[in-house]
Amino acid sequence: LAAYMPVSGSFSTYGQKYVEEGFGFALGWNYWYNWAVTIAVDLVAAQLVMTWWFPDTPGWIWSALFLAVIFLLNYISVRGFGEAEYWFSLIKVATVIIFIVVGVAMIVGIFKGAEPAGWSNWTIGDAPFAGGFSAMIG
Repeated sequence: LAAYMPVSGSFSTYGQKYVEEGFGFALGWNYWYNWAVTIAVDLVAAQLVMTWWFPDTPGWIWSALFLAVIFLLNYISVRGFGEAEYWFSLIKVATVIIFIVVGVAMIVGIFKGAEPAGWSNWTIGDAPFAGGFSAMIG
């Protein structure tokens, strides 16, 4: 729709034009309310995580710090924002790859100090593959 009829404004503009003016108005304010609540929930979650690691620091300091970071990321130029998003996504991808490698290493027993789990946990009792492939498909 945006390629067919480019307009200035957000997607609520299309709601105004193609459904009704009140629908577009409500859509825009509901979208704003959604993000206002989401940011508040994210700040509380960040505060809870950080107070677990640093219990002597008041939680409001963490919320204020993360709110400042969010504001600064939105305040910088588009190029700076894109660069920050690039590095954050690279950190996320690297973390997922590291977790997969560590998980496989734990299964095959590369880490010393404990007996390797192997595939035994997948085939005992009520495990998902206890009866083989036929048990999975019903």
